[in-house]
Amino acid sequence: MKKSFYLAAAIPSFGACHRILPGILCGALLSLPACKPANNEAGAAGGTQASPSADAKSAGGSESSGGKKASSAPSIPDLPPLDHPAKVAEAAKALDFEQFEIMPGVEKGPGERSLAHLTYRATGDVKAAFEFNRAKLQALGWKELPGTAVQNEYASATFQRGGFHVSLTISPTGGDGKVDVMMANHGNVDFTKVPLPPNLTKVYEGPITAIYTAGEPVAATAETCQKLLQAAGWQPYGFAGDSKYYKQNAVLLTVMVSSAPAQGGKTMINLGSEQLSADLPALPDAQDLRYTDQTGRLDYQTPATRADVEKFYRTSMGTLGWEPTLDHAIEDKGRFFVIFRNPEKAMTSLYMSDVKEGGTKVQLEYLSPTQFAEMDRRATEQGEKLKAKLAAEKNAPKPQLKLKLPAGATGVKKESSGVEFTVTSGNAKAAVNDLRKQCSDLGWTEEIAVLENIGGTVSLKKDPLSLSISYTDSGVTPAEVNLMLVGGELTVE
Repeated sequence: MKKSFYLAAAIPSFGACHRILPGILCGALLSLPACKPANNEAGAAGGTQASPSADAKSAGGSESSGGKKASSAPSIPDLPPLDHPAKVAEAAKALDFEQFEIMPGVEKGPGERSLAHLTYRATGDVKAAFEFNRAKLQALGWKELPGTAVQNEYASATFQRGGFHVSLTISPTGGDGKVDVMMANHGNVDFTKVPLPPNLTKVYEGPITAIYTAGEPVAATAETCQKLLQAAGWQPYGFAGDSKYYKQNAVLLTVMVSSAPAQGGKTMINLGSEQLSADLPALPDAQDLRYTDQTGRLDYQTPATRADVEKFYRTSMGTLGWEPTLDHAIEDKGRFFVIFRNPEKAMTSLYMSDVKEGGTKVQLEYLSPTQFAEMDRRATEQGEKLKAKLAAEKNAPKPQLKLKLPAGATGVKKESSGVEFTVTSGNAKAAVNDLRKQCSDLGWTEEIAVLENIGGTVSLKKDPLSLSISYTDSGVTPAEVNLMLVGGELTVE
């Protein structure tokens, strides 16, 4: 379900269905009588939600496909619409899926949860799951828009609040009594105010997608769209096939320009939008840009040097209210990183790697305040567990190994894990063989045994203990024997 925006290929995902939907429906929609030309004058900040769309004004109380009228939303004041694409903090005021109540019967918690997306699998049927989530949204002041469909095998609806649009989709998993719940915030874009080429014909305009046709060729139309959008503050943010992605603040706009089927050479423009959980800037010359909102990760390559990349992010992240934790990048196994924190206690990690052919690989990883707090909690919990384990091991009695000194042993020196002694010259090998037999009788396994008259070594093991025995015997002076135990205490008598 993860959503990535690739330069060369799209990754299927829940969010992608809202981008694919226009392509599926376009044949039927394009067969309808032509509508009046669309009003494509750019609004404030290049196409943001300045006021609810006409469809949105009839929010709540829509009829589902099953004939059941949607319950009316509680009397909660609507949020004032923004005059620009929403920033992360502004989107959080409308709805934060990290704080959204999920259904009972979720065995392992949400499958994917971020500020703008929520997907999980729960026990229940489609209708019950739909009613649960509908009620939770309405309790937060979200108004249901017309077009709700609720059937035994599928349910979908769109909700609006403060110019933001949220989609809810429920589907069964396949006869096991479970359903997949998918919710996404599509941001606060008003498609009627997105700057587009003139003289377009409107095919469809809805809260989360819009379709138009143009008389100009595909390439020329795509070029005009990009110029108009960039002039309105929308920055390129990767592409996949015919679809190009543009970001402004924390809103992603999808623009797909392609040949319209069975329309005599006309060009089709599909628009879609998505609220992002993180506002992660990218260099203008980013190549092979990939972003996954549910994981908060941005990857791309740039011809810029690592020093220029670091300078760009120190400036751009600072503009967004982030502060680096150090004044220089830290190297770790050939990769350099900088950590940024913001007043909301979120964290963004910047990783940079030099490319052999020139340029830099860039990776950003975002953790929301909730995610960072959870990571910190787990780290603290694991630290406490490790501390307790080490304390228990320290205080626990150590395993013991008791051996009898061979006959004739003198000059004994004892430590907690080692013993040294001497025997008369020429008798070291026999003394070691005596110790080997004692260990064998106690269930020890011999792993190494090298025994010569002038010296040797023996290695034995009995979990969790390891014992090594070594000796030197010149045949002239007294022979020396050393025992070393690892993992416990050695005593001799």
